[in-house]
Amino acid sequence: RFLGCTAKKAFLCTILAARRHTPRPKPNKHLIIIYFQQSTTMILSQRTDSRTAATAIAVRLTGAYCQNDYCAAWGKLGDYCQRHALDYDCPDAQYLNIYHDDPRYVPAEACRADVCIAHPVCEQLQDEGDVHIVHVPHGPFVVFTVQGPYDTALADAYMKIYGTILPASTLPVLEGQPTLERYLNDPETTAPADILTEIWIPLKA
Repeated sequence: RFLGCTAKKAFLCTILAARRHTPRPKPNKHLIIIYFQQSTTMILSQRTDSRTAATAIAVRLTGAYCQNDYCAAWGKLGDYCQRHALDYDCPDAQYLNIYHDDPRYVPAEACRADVCIAHPVCEQLQDEGDVHIVHVPHGPFVVFTVQGPYDTALADAYMKIYGTILPASTLPVLEGQPTLERYLNDPETTAPADILTEIWIPLKA
């Protein structure tokens, strides 16, 4: 399982220019927005949600988000699962990236990302080589669900979220905390137009 990694690098480079400070707010309920850009339909659904505590196996990447080797990290997680007889494509697992640092304030070479698989069984596992046990951030979030190819829909989504939606909203975005991406289907078996990704941005409690 996992991602068109070259496409992921392309849209992560776009994120660096897209982020903006957001005002202090109160959460809204649900919003559905449909954007049509450059002949590509991107469906962006917004909701407020909450994550409970979760444990994951993870590979840490340090460096510019758009230059990381995400494919190699997912490969290391796959090898770990194979060594421990774990199902790498488990339907109960969550496939995530955790972005710890804001590249507006942290030098690109110091930005940290964790490539993760979260599942209750991870609580029973141990660090091994480049694979570590981590705790996924929890609490209230605003969640944007993006449908479409990683290399176009996600880049457009980040531009809209940080450039337009959050600055115009009253959502109480929690600055300085990790953001998450959750990958809902497998691009190897899913048409690019049907790929679903969730972007989780933390809110003040």
